[in-house]
Amino acid sequence: MKIDYQDSPFDVNISFEALIKDLQLKVEQNTADEKERLLFIELQGYPAIKDGIMDGVEFDTCFPIIDRLLRPLFPELLTHNEIKAVTIPYTDFFFYHTERFKSILKQAGETFQLDIRNLDVYNSYIPLCCIILNEHYKVQLDLYKPLFYRIPDSHGNYKTYRILYNADFIDVIPTSRAYNLQDVDIARLIDNYDDIDLWKKMFPPKSYVLSGFAIINLVDVTVESAVSTFKESFIGNRTEHLIEQTETIINTIFKVSNLRCGLLLYKKEENKLYEVNFTKSFPTFISIDPMQGNLANEVLAPEICHLLFEKLTYFATSSLKTIVPQKLINFKNLSFSGSFLLVPVVYENETIAVLEVYCPQELVLNSISAQKLDIFMGYLSETLHRIIVMHQNKIQAMIQDHYTSIHESVYWKFHQVVEKYIQKNDLDSSGSLESIVFNNVYALYGQVDIKGSSEARNKSVELDLLLQLHELHALLSTFNGELKEHHELYLLLRTITNLLTEITNSFDVNTEQRVVKFLDEEAHGWLRKNHVDESMNMDVVEYFRGTELNGKFHLKRQAYSNTVDTINSKLSNILDDHQKEAQNIIPHYFERYKTDGVDFNLYVGAEIAPRHTFTDEQLYELRYWQLITLIDMVTALQNEKHDLPYPLGVTGLILVYHSPLSIRFRMDEKRFDVDGSYNVRYEVIKKRIDKARIKGSARRIVEEGKISVVYYSDHEKDEYLNYLDKLSKERKLTFQTANYLVEDLQNVVGLKVLQISF
Repeated sequence: MKIDYQDSPFDVNISFEALIKDLQLKVEQNTADEKERLLFIELQGYPAIKDGIMDGVEFDTCFPIIDRLLRPLFPELLTHNEIKAVTIPYTDFFFYHTERFKSILKQAGETFQLDIRNLDVYNSYIPLCCIILNEHYKVQLDLYKPLFYRIPDSHGNYKTYRILYNADFIDVIPTSRAYNLQDVDIARLIDNYDDIDLWKKMFPPKSYVLSGFAIINLVDVTVESAVSTFKESFIGNRTEHLIEQTETIINTIFKVSNLRCGLLLYKKEENKLYEVNFTKSFPTFISIDPMQGNLANEVLAPEICHLLFEKLTYFATSSLKTIVPQKLINFKNLSFSGSFLLVPVVYENETIAVLEVYCPQELVLNSISAQKLDIFMGYLSETLHRIIVMHQNKIQAMIQDHYTSIHESVYWKFHQVVEKYIQKNDLDSSGSLESIVFNNVYALYGQVDIKGSSEARNKSVELDLLLQLHELHALLSTFNGELKEHHELYLLLRTITNLLTEITNSFDVNTEQRVVKFLDEEAHGWLRKNHVDESMNMDVVEYFRGTELNGKFHLKRQAYSNTVDTINSKLSNILDDHQKEAQNIIPHYFERYKTDGVDFNLYVGAEIAPRHTFTDEQLYELRYWQLITLIDMVTALQNEKHDLPYPLGVTGLILVYHSPLSIRFRMDEKRFDVDGSYNVRYEVIKKRIDKARIKGSARRIVEEGKISVVYYSDHEKDEYLNYLDKLSKERKLTFQTANYLVEDLQNVVGLKVLQISF
């Protein structure tokens, strides 16, 4: 058999000259033992061993003495440990294998052919040329690139081995076909690694002789390779093969083929375990509620929870027969037998998931063998954390897209619905978002309104427009001397005079619109076209400067706007501070709106806070909180009203609604609203009550500086009188109350109001 490269710049000349020279030196220096001297003498009869063996027949003839020559390089004590042989680099020609190497090849089967992974013309021909540059031209190129063999074992499972070459015994000798490369040629080669035609031109096939031999060492990197493949597989956001890849690696680590894996997510803040539903459901051997999850101590014994979530270490049993009867783990199938591991997936010193590993055979998994997982768990935790974050970001993006901002008390519900949608949609692409509905919730509505805000706004607009029209009339009058008998100017001045009279006599929104339209469409256009000299131009510029939002024609409106903004900010800050206290009573949905004042909705019930027990006492406590909050809001604003640009006061309103109702998230309005025709009654009352009057009177039920509590039954009135009595004792305040009937509203009869002064 010819020993040859299929396509390379080399001819192969297997030579052991380096070993023979070393042996000769020892003989000449009298340091060789008797066996070495006899071997050296015998070698003189085999010149080909030194000069070079070019084919297989000659090699076979010389092999007995070659065997004796190579023994010092292959210690007998290491033959069952090292994976080692003599070879020619980048070929499948091997001899003088260690016993372990022979065993590996025997398990692979007679038909198995060793092939270096990812080795093609670029990965073989060009690297061989680089060897010539290094050895013959002393260029010193860095040729390091990991090379691997994949070899099956007796079970058909492939193992990965890294290839390490020792080329100390190789010489590179040019032939007559070799080019004498110049520096410019070498520089061109270095800059054109991918140009195979150039390399073959500079290094023609068989233009050099590779003389000598190399030693190959193989290192088992099966686990490291599997982990690397795992990392590469989940660089993106694909998760569908996560558990399969994990199983592959763990089977590799334990050197078996029948391990199965499961995975559960763990949320520390809830102390709950959840099924993994990134796309399809991941398997688990533990019985878990697929949507709600389970408290960890509901499915795992306390001692197991302590290991997984506090000590951050694994739980191992080498025989499930010993723990299934004890019900330490709530398995889906209690007939399990074999060995089992629970391993915490730890990220930044917190368990984020639990990996389950099951083997049908006993003893395979145990507290000692579990240590092997350390090499892999760090990669799994980083990958899983990244996938969890991506999944949560996807959910958050969908919530923002479909629902905008969501109050934290009900965020869990939106998260649950979106996660279910993602899971279903990834499977069959036909999923739709479920409606977000909470049943049997109690509504608390409150409002602090700015008294007289509409009148104040109208007055500010009136004063600004009067000033602007007076100054515009004076400015246009200066044009009269320059543009005598100008009919358009005359019409403008007459219109201004009429508008001034209208504003003074009866100003309303319609008047404001007529003035603004006249200014924008007539007066200002005429001004821009007809100013005639430099002095007049300066007056026009000054006038238009006054029309800017911060100009003098907006001063009163700006003062009004600042007043409303100050009041709203003050009210909102007080309400937000108090709301933090209210959430401690029981989590509830809360929303507030700024208009001319602040109004807010509060919904509370068992469906909103399923992890808490909702009671009547908590409802009463929230109503008491609501009353205190409105009193604080009204008091604060009444005390500071005279420091405002417009001294506007506020009114307070509470609507007591006795019946529980249902609320539904309206996708079009991006907010919650009552659900069902019966519950619409609540919304009708809420929208009309602040404008309602005391029955038989022209007085509104809301008055400045007072809180008006609207209710149905005397029982509710007594409830609020008790609150006032309690508050008067706590704060040493004095309250005066008055009771009135509320005028009949459309489809709403029988309302009453408790008016509170303080």
